[in-house]
Amino acid sequence: MVLGNALERSTWRRANLAGAAAVVSTVPSRPVSEKLLTLEVDVPVVPRARSPSEAAEYLSEGAWTVNFPEAMASEEILDHIEGSLNSREYMERLRRKSITELKSYLSE
Repeated sequence: MVLGNALERSTWRRANLAGAAAVVSTVPSRPVSEKLLTLEVDVPVVPRARSPSEAAEYLSEGAWTVNFPEAMASEEILDHIEGSLNSREYMERLRRKSITELKSYLSE
């Protein structure tokens, strides 16, 4: 885990993306989320969204899933990160569930 400004190069140097298992943002910032989505990595990228439409946008732009607190309790976020790091099947189930939940939010 690296705490720092995701818009600064020094943060990404410290992060050692080559050894990362995932890239997860807890910051509700569009510029940070957009930066995460431009990373060329072969690990799950999980930006933070402030609205269902923003979450859907991030998914369509390549996010594996989205950190959207209105749809997930903080304990669930941690469980999902741990589950995703330990199981590809878990990641796939989480992605399908996220898409279904976001479609439900968007149809309201």
